[in-house]
Amino acid sequence: MVGKNILIGVTGSVATIKLPLLAQGFISEGSDVRLKIVTTERARHFYDTDSIAREVLKGQSLSSESCSGIKENSSREIEVDLAKDVSKKDEGKVEILGDEDEWAAWSRIGDPVLHIELCKWADVFVIAPLDANTMGKLTNGICDNLLTCVFRAWDVKKKPLVFCPAMNTKMWTHPITEEQVNRLVSWGLIYVPPISKKLACGDEGTGAMAEYGTIIEVVMDALKRNIEVQEKSSGS
Repeated sequence: MVGKNILIGVTGSVATIKLPLLAQGFISEGSDVRLKIVTTERARHFYDTDSIAREVLKGQSLSSESCSGIKENSSREIEVDLAKDVSKKDEGKVEILGDEDEWAAWSRIGDPVLHIELCKWADVFVIAPLDANTMGKLTNGICDNLLTCVFRAWDVKKKPLVFCPAMNTKMWTHPITEEQVNRLVSWGLIYVPPISKKLACGDEGTGAMAEYGTIIEVVMDALKRNIEVQEKSSGS
């Protein structure tokens, strides 16, 4: 089956600690799944290279099993190792990319533009977590980093884009949040709402990112439906 290139975007929310579980869960969906990760600068505060590499490799070993068997944990060590191979068929297919990679990739006219190349490569883009700051940028067309540039260049009419908000309850209940969520949905994005629980700051209420298993299910379903559409189009 074609079309299983998954681009994960992470932003400056503590929910970024769930990145290793998301990556592991996606990899466990099959050896034909490929991942790349786009990070904002503030998201880097919540991850570490080595442990995400270990979790992704675990996902490879679970590729024939359900990701529901993966338990959540509170580890904050979650970056991906650029050199780690998590595919039995292809090396170098999991990368974590940031703003510096965008600029390093281009030096003259004719060089590839990273955010455009990522849009071409990926079959689905999932932003999990989407923090309040980045949500504000996306809904106002601001593209001042790699992640927001990918978003601005993404053709949501052809390929699914999933967003999973995460923020403190007080920020979530601000009137502008509902407006911004509705705007993103009106553009055709797939919305995975936050849940109510005890937050990292100790408050209780709505604003926590959806469970990673729920996100994986939504993304894989969107990917499957898009693949079916592509196959029907190519067969007609």
